[in-house]
Amino acid sequence: MWQEYFPLGKIYSMDINEELETDRGKVYKGDQTNKDDLCRMVKIIGNCDVIIDDGSHIPQHQIDTFNYLFENMLNNGGTYIIEDIECTYWNPKNIMYGYEVGNSSIIDNFQSLPHKINSEFSNLKNHQLISSVTYFKNCIILGLIPANFRVFFKPGHLPFSIMSGVLLNGLYDCLLCLMPFKIRLPLLITYRL
Repeated sequence: MWQEYFPLGKIYSMDINEELETDRGKVYKGDQTNKDDLCRMVKIIGNCDVIIDDGSHIPQHQIDTFNYLFENMLNNGGTYIIEDIECTYWNPKNIMYGYEVGNSSIIDNFQSLPHKINSEFSNLKNHQLISSVTYFKNCIILGLIPANFRVFFKPGHLPFSIMSGVLLNGLYDCLLCLMPFKIRLPLLITYRL
């Protein structure tokens, strides 16, 4: 599927069950709940323009993965997408991939972002340098402010109007995607031109 969206690039991914080479990239074996696996992916692949978390769907896993990869793997001006946020609305005792969904809420975790994005006016610090947050049905899309825009603003104060760009326009040179655990789909995909 990702090769169709990004026809000019190599796709790198992480799967919890297998590792294999493809004609357009590589699948690495790893688990998004294991920070060492995420660190290894950052070292192997480097930075990406797009990261798609379609992995565990457990809200706490999504939050922890975002907090690490947004800071350590996403390129300036990049886009981070968290898919399948519906588990936030499930009974916290529901089990998925052997984990309780729990009481974490991906929605609540990002609720203060509009205030941080408008830090120039709200006096809240935008330490993660998030330029935009967009909520769609069952996903959240976040942008990382481009480095060349940072020089125009006081530290911690970034404009909210800089948008993250169009995801599938072919301009990105690296995509990272986290996919579901127990099925034979990639867990982590990167894309390079």
